[in-house]
Amino acid sequence: MRDAPDRDLILLAGGAGMAPIMAQLRGLAATGSTRRIRFYYGARTERDLFALDEIAELGSGLADFAFVPALSEAASGSYEQGLITEVVDRHEGDLSSADAYLCGPPPMCDAAMELLTGKGMPEERIFLDKFTTSTGT
Repeated sequence: MRDAPDRDLILLAGGAGMAPIMAQLRGLAATGSTRRIRFYYGARTERDLFALDEIAELGSGLADFAFVPALSEAASGSYEQGLITEVVDRHEGDLSSADAYLCGPPPMCDAAMELLTGKGMPEERIFLDKFTTSTGT
């Protein structure tokens, strides 16, 4: 995590990309970060959501935190509906004063890069880990 206390944070994960983002969230909570932090998580169904209690607990110790899960398939009224990048687009305006950390499948990361830079975030402040697929031979 880059030391930039004056910049907002966008944490964005899809599927199993939750694990590295959770590690960052734990670090932010341990230091009592005062940054504006928005954690967006994309899953297919409500059944795919996990660690909700831990996220709530970690977030309760942060000054300005929100967790926004989104479901790409049938959603209950409790969660945002759509691809996670669509949800970020609805919730965020100008991101020129923010950093982003992304982890997930390549299509999600590619779409997020385009969205975030389109909202003013410099590409050099977007840090990502794209999943790769392996093929068996």
